[in-house]
Amino acid sequence: MPGSSGIWLRILPSSPITRPRRLAPHVILRGPHSASRRPYAATLGRDTMSKRFRGRGCAGGVCEAEAIVALEPFGFWQGIDPASGEIINRRHPLLGANLAGKAFVFTFGRGSTGNPGIFLEAVRNGVAPAAMINVRAEPMITLCSILAEEFYGLRIPVIDRLEAAFYATVKSGDRLRVDGATGEVEIL
Repeated sequence: MPGSSGIWLRILPSSPITRPRRLAPHVILRGPHSASRRPYAATLGRDTMSKRFRGRGCAGGVCEAEAIVALEPFGFWQGIDPASGEIINRRHPLLGANLAGKAFVFTFGRGSTGNPGIFLEAVRNGVAPAAMINVRAEPMITLCSILAEEFYGLRIPVIDRLEAAFYATVKSGDRLRVDGATGEVEIL
């Protein structure tokens, strides 16, 4: 106790809550030339100037669309207005941006099983994203695309686990060619 003679030993719990977590260490960059200092950079298979990147295709489909990028989690439930395609989540950095017909690049899905329902409503209204590119695609995000094909015959490619250089290179406004079957994304 404070004020008493004795040695104080403060024990911190070793729970995962107290330790800093990096959800996607391959996306965290420390500067424009840091890729050459990372030991795994040589395993990427391409230099950082490449315009074609390969990942894992989660849902098939091919599209060419303008990129809209926010390397933050996103949930369609209470995140998008399904009538207009506009982002309505006040805590998201893309608040007010429209996803209609765009290649949406974000880290991973947030939310619950309500995401596919809102996404399908956006598809029905013609304001859904043309493609979704994630660091790690969660099942509900992939299900959005699968249900769009089942209900409306619209194939929306979903790709994840792209090379780290892609996330460092892509910017909102870039034109992308996305192939969900092969898992390839090309910056045009």
